[in-house]
Amino acid sequence: MITKIEGKELENSIPIENNRAILKLLCDLISDSYKNNKISLTEDFTDKLIEIFGENNTTFRGEFFNKIWFLEFEGEKYNIFYSKKGTSIEIQNSSESEIHKKTSKIEKFLLELYKIINK
Repeated sequence: MITKIEGKELENSIPIENNRAILKLLCDLISDSYKNNKISLTEDFTDKLIEIFGENNTTFRGEFFNKIWFLEFEGEKYNIFYSKKGTSIEIQNSSESEIHKKTSKIEKFLLELYKIINK
């Protein structure tokens, strides 16, 4: 079960797309979303995030204003960033090499998130 983590402090995180298997899964889910008229994990699904998890934890000003939700799934913590450029998913407090070790956990998180935003 995916849960929202309370707090406002942005933890260090890195993009999950840096892993080939995860990138392939995201591409497959994008394809599925287009074929079946579903919401993609890369598009704007802030309304669904608000509906499911409540308001974003914080807003970060970079190139754009980013709304950020802190989520947890099976002991791993994720930052979900949304800006006008789209949605980005990052894993907290992990290195590139750790992402490769956590591939199956990250894939399970993505599949669960995809499922709940498309209910």
